[in-house]
Amino acid sequence: MNFGKSTIFNDSDLADNEVYVKLLNGFELHTREGVVTERDIRRKQGVLFLTLLLWQNGKAITDNALMHLLWEDPDALEEPERALKNLSYNVKKSIIHLFPANGFLEIKKSGYSISRRYSIKTDLDYFTYKIRDAEGTINPESRLEKYLKELDEFSGIVLPEHDHRAIGHIVETYENRRKSVQDSCLALMYELGKYNQMREFIGTISAARSIDSQLAYWNIKSNIALKRIDQAKKQLTEYNEILTEQQIDELQHLTGVV
Repeated sequence: MNFGKSTIFNDSDLADNEVYVKLLNGFELHTREGVVTERDIRRKQGVLFLTLLLWQNGKAITDNALMHLLWEDPDALEEPERALKNLSYNVKKSIIHLFPANGFLEIKKSGYSISRRYSIKTDLDYFTYKIRDAEGTINPESRLEKYLKELDEFSGIVLPEHDHRAIGHIVETYENRRKSVQDSCLALMYELGKYNQMREFIGTISAARSIDSQLAYWNIKSNIALKRIDQAKKQLTEYNEILTEQQIDELQHLTGVV
């Protein structure tokens, strides 16, 4: 089997017990020995199986829970438990060269898990670390620049080839973290008086993010700042049901709506 090499960093820089997991725009599993992609694992359930275990970071998932996550109707399988065992065997075979000491995938009475001897970090973890560093930047212009740079690098979809209910909570976690940073960017843009940039930014991110209370709030505030009061009033009515009471009170005051 022809295994690929990392295009993110030098895998040999990872410590023996360090594992890096990329989920945005496709699955990649990295150790100092190299990288395995979803093409190497081949089976859809195999990628989902490994992703779910890695996300648990050492906590076991029971056989029954895994079967119901990986198959729409496990009872329709002739031998569900054997199907899960075969899946785990094939996944282990695909990744075993990354773990010369073996013992990465553990199978116990409590279920399946990743050995706690390994330190697992995802692309979400790395994004979070970089944003924390950016938060320490005193100059707001520089902080905004760093936020936007990290957002650009963190763009993409979690496992785009695997639109599956099993990873719904993982997708939501990624989206919520991204939204939080986007909202911080909008707050900084407003503080810096970059109102047109706010509108452009909202237009860009709304292509992937539906209008929620925060996007509606900053959209209206940018229009108010640009003296587009009639447009702001129209949006205030349009978004009334998704805005919070506190946001409505503030926006009504700013637009002169009684």
